[in-house]
Amino acid sequence: MGERTSEYWQERFRQLEESQHDTSVQTVQEIEQEFRRAEQALDGKINAWYQRFAANNGISMVEARRLLNSDELEEFRWDVQDYIKYGRENGINQQWAKQLENASAKVHISRLEALKVQTQQEIEKLYGNYTMDLIYQTLYRLRTVHHFNGYIHVKAIPGADPALIEKAGFLADRMSINLELPTANGLKQLAPCKSRHTILSPMRQIQNGITENQNELMVYRKAPKFVPAGQSTQMIIGATPENDYQIMRVSEALYEKFHLKRVFYSAFINVNGDSSLPVLPGGPPLLREHRLYQADWLLRYYRFHVDELLSEDRPNFNIYLDPKCDWALRHLDTFPVEINRASYQTLLRVPGIGYKSAQRIVAARRDTALTYDDLKKIGVVLKRALYFITCSGRMMYRTKLDEDYICSHLMADHTQVPTELRNSGYQQLSLFDTGLAL
Repeated sequence: MGERTSEYWQERFRQLEESQHDTSVQTVQEIEQEFRRAEQALDGKINAWYQRFAANNGISMVEARRLLNSDELEEFRWDVQDYIKYGRENGINQQWAKQLENASAKVHISRLEALKVQTQQEIEKLYGNYTMDLIYQTLYRLRTVHHFNGYIHVKAIPGADPALIEKAGFLADRMSINLELPTANGLKQLAPCKSRHTILSPMRQIQNGITENQNELMVYRKAPKFVPAGQSTQMIIGATPENDYQIMRVSEALYEKFHLKRVFYSAFINVNGDSSLPVLPGGPPLLREHRLYQADWLLRYYRFHVDELLSEDRPNFNIYLDPKCDWALRHLDTFPVEINRASYQTLLRVPGIGYKSAQRIVAARRDTALTYDDLKKIGVVLKRALYFITCSGRMMYRTKLDEDYICSHLMADHTQVPTELRNSGYQQLSLFDTGLAL
């Protein structure tokens, strides 16, 4: 037998790796089939108890589900002593038996649904490791086999082995873990098999890994980089009842506690028409999504805080105005500001002045007093800014510093609603159509 070359052994190991991969894929498929059978069996038993409860009380399945998921019936709140007492007082009559069966149905359904959730959680863990390993293997081949050195953004799977997440982090530029829904209650409502803990744990792991790696790079400049472009997350908007104030407070906390680079907002769309998911009569809340992105921008680049934009008494954004204009209208006592003297922080709060324009203003006015023509060249959106600024003590036009007056003119600006939303059928209402007291 001739001497076996390195090419032979590379091919041999490649074949072994592919064989092991094929075996693992087949195993996962078999486990998935068993899980689906178990899930169907549990669903069948749960539906049977719902039907039994509905028949027992002469109500529809919809009403049965509503009642069994609440504590509306008195017997749902009884303990064993209550049943004994009621039985002694009323004897073994039909009404008592009916109430006993109602309570029994609720107990059985609760146990079966809990078992279903536990089963789903276990399969999530299995898929988490399996999927995270596939992501790592793909990253590894891209970087080492195909020598791709460009930007790569990958998902970290909640519940996956931390070692797999760490290995992927040394190959990816950015990682993200989807928060899914803004609050733990919303997650429990629509995705009970997922938990906030399993989502936040890898997020914290990545944050700690980035911090440790930055310290290592200060000592060893050639140390491998861990998620150098930082991490992000995404949440679905409109599927659960959180208001804008709750959503933005969650985002602010994520930026502060996990040092996220970006939070993405996704308007809820019931893609497959699942009856267990909510139906939004007005369609996906795309304009609300847009306002949340604008507010998020104010947090990250304009040094605003959520409590300045919203409150418990005023928990949602004005959909007719962008959040910065809306804030300025509620703080007219701070305007107008003098362009040639206002601080950078003050300029950031003027509608129509972006953070880059503010930087250019601060730099340009060192040499000369700026005029409105200068501001236009710098990139200031004067049709918004003109109500809130002066140049050398003069307003651009004679205008009133009045909330109603400014609001009506700002709302006439079609750029308050992005082009893609206007073209998709959204029609901006006039001041008179809204019925709002401005």
